[in-house]
Amino acid sequence: MFATTLVIDQGHEPLSWAGLPATVQNWLLVAGAFAGFGLTIWFIAFAIRWFGPARGRDHNRPTVAWLAGSVFGGVLLAVIAVALPRLWTRVGWTRPGTTTAASSNQLQDMMRSLGDTKSLLLLSLAGFAVVAVTLPILRNAIRLRWRRIWALARLSMKEAIRSKILWAFSFLLLVFLFGSWFITAEPAQQVKTYVETVYAVMTLLLLLTAGLLAALSLPSDIRRQTIHTILTKPVERFEIVVGRFIGYTLLMGAVLAVMTLFSLVYVWRGVDPDAKKESLRARVPVFGELETVGSRSVGREWGYRKYIGLMPMARGDQKAVWRFYDIPASLANRPDHKVRLEYGFDIFRLTKGRVEGEPVFASFQFETPRWDEHKLTEYKAKRDREYEKARRQHPREDLRSEIDNRLAEEYGYFEIADAEVVDFHTLARDVPSGLFKDLQAAADQPGLKVTVRCTTPDQFLGVAQPDLYLLQRDGSDNLSVAWNFYKGAMGIGLLLTLVIGVAVTCSTYLNGVISFLLTFSLIGAGLIAPFIQELAERRSAGGGPMESLLRLSTGSPISKPLDKSPTSQAATFVDAGFSEVMKALLYMLPRVKRLSLTDYVARGFDISTEKLLLDSCLPLIGYLFLWIVIAYYLIRSREIAA
Repeated sequence: MFATTLVIDQGHEPLSWAGLPATVQNWLLVAGAFAGFGLTIWFIAFAIRWFGPARGRDHNRPTVAWLAGSVFGGVLLAVIAVALPRLWTRVGWTRPGTTTAASSNQLQDMMRSLGDTKSLLLLSLAGFAVVAVTLPILRNAIRLRWRRIWALARLSMKEAIRSKILWAFSFLLLVFLFGSWFITAEPAQQVKTYVETVYAVMTLLLLLTAGLLAALSLPSDIRRQTIHTILTKPVERFEIVVGRFIGYTLLMGAVLAVMTLFSLVYVWRGVDPDAKKESLRARVPVFGELETVGSRSVGREWGYRKYIGLMPMARGDQKAVWRFYDIPASLANRPDHKVRLEYGFDIFRLTKGRVEGEPVFASFQFETPRWDEHKLTEYKAKRDREYEKARRQHPREDLRSEIDNRLAEEYGYFEIADAEVVDFHTLARDVPSGLFKDLQAAADQPGLKVTVRCTTPDQFLGVAQPDLYLLQRDGSDNLSVAWNFYKGAMGIGLLLTLVIGVAVTCSTYLNGVISFLLTFSLIGAGLIAPFIQELAERRSAGGGPMESLLRLSTGSPISKPLDKSPTSQAATFVDAGFSEVMKALLYMLPRVKRLSLTDYVARGFDISTEKLLLDSCLPLIGYLFLWIVIAYYLIRSREIAA
């Protein structure tokens, strides 16, 4: 009763192995667009220098080699972009026939679009631009020495430890000693509240510390001219940037590890034992794909869930169907012949019932591909006979689970007729493992179908895809909980890496305060990216900014279209340009919510390796790659010392 349901962010689909090629291609197009913009600026500057007073310098030879290598690399990247999806499909990373997965649809759409000559040309140009921009960096990387980079990283860590910034924010950790005075929560939400609180405190303290250290260090060295001591030695300028980034990342990672240990002890000590037993876990779920039949709208603004009910006057059957693929073989070999099914639905009540707070019930039907619906009467009759026989022969033993397991393996069917539902609370029922043995036997037709219906009249159940799942592993042991808590803290570490990378890049050309403000402006804009997307797609109520201003000045209601006039047409034209600017801005913003793993730990779910690496680390690497390129050109173009 203390566990709460997991809500998956609807702003994006979690990245999977099947959708990785399409994601790489999308990244190549976006990176190529920004690289192409940079190349345009470079060519303009090169032309000015070529025809200007500096014409006597030899620009021809390196430029020819640079362009030849760029064209070769662009063609190579285009070939890889075309061949990669087909290669992955051939080796079986995508499952044919599953059209409901967004990643598979995206991959298929991308493959179909690649058949067009324009798409091939676009990918080739994108590859050309990316290689053209990164080729000087690769050429300079030959002169980089990891010994010098590590020395600069250690120097950065020593300077940060000696500074007052790290110790000033670390002193605020004393708040943890008195945190229980301020944290009040119901037992059902205690684990969630404690975990979210400690993660929020760690995120705030460490982000401010990392942002200040990374943004102020390099401008301070330039202002005090202490950087001249480093540049007089055989040190590449880009080594300074890499050394700063590695040093601050390692230092803040070590601080994060220590703070996570104290936070884990604090949560473990402060949470109620019953809440700890139910919610402080690292459950490994097996999620299915949801399809609703006859679902209704109940008028709630948040459209995350769809609602099914039992309405006497309704036409058609209202039900929610989960289909499970790729079920682990370990579920069929449980020693107790039981597999835990957990569910947590929303309840929308049309009536209070006969008594206020009357329970709401649902029915569950489990079907394998072997099940024949015409044998339902035979199945129920045989089950009732077996129940009665067991009750007479073994009156003191409950053998119904053994009978259910045997019949499930024989027929491929099982049902629960009276499953109680509590609003937004996770409940559990046992399912016979014989169902999964039947799935192993029917390997040519994989898939388990779970059908849920509301059995209480005049009530609705709100369902979403992660609201029902099979439990592969309970994860209630202390080691699993501690490791999952640390994996949740890795999300904070990824966010720290993002802040340090952006702040160090900005500090190569801007002063410390501007670098700090610009970094956190990007982070803040990344947090409100869904709102910016609404503005870019012109889906916000009242239209764009100029249309909203015109409505305010004229008193026109939102629901009424504007009258056609030169003023309204001008406002629409300006809003269209503003929309295009917002679309371009979206590609510059980091997807901060992808890095947050707090919900998984707070709601007792294990953070899978696929989620951590693909959906969190990989987008961060792709985003920081562009900032590394920017840092290289900024540090080389800045006047630091003769």
